[in-house]
Amino acid sequence: MICKSDNPEAAIPACSAVASNALGNTGWAGGWIAFKDANIDGQFNAGDSLLFVQPATMRAFTEGSVVPNPNVQALTFNATGQNMGGAVQFYVKGNDPDVTRNRYVCVGIGGRIMVSKTAACN
Repeated sequence: MICKSDNPEAAIPACSAVASNALGNTGWAGGWIAFKDANIDGQFNAGDSLLFVQPATMRAFTEGSVVPNPNVQALTFNATGQNMGGAVQFYVKGNDPDVTRNRYVCVGIGGRIMVSKTAACN
């Protein structure tokens, strides 16, 4: 499981329940964690194995944001890498006024990841 986290570098990080919003927070740019969810409860807790920690890449929404569509807080994959929640596209926006520098990161249902300049994640 991969989830957005407000405290990814804490001794015991937690998944965030706060919806991503480019006008109020940095979304997934605030950090995220990847872990093996042993009890399949959608939260990192005792018995789970922390696999990766991504610290915040942007500290304030004025620096930019990473906002998913649909607005998911976590991605769950099965043993073969299939994205169990369906396809998601992340809009990655920096603080540069030139919107041509923004990108979409597409995560398909098969687990394949693609970067695009347009919203089309097909």
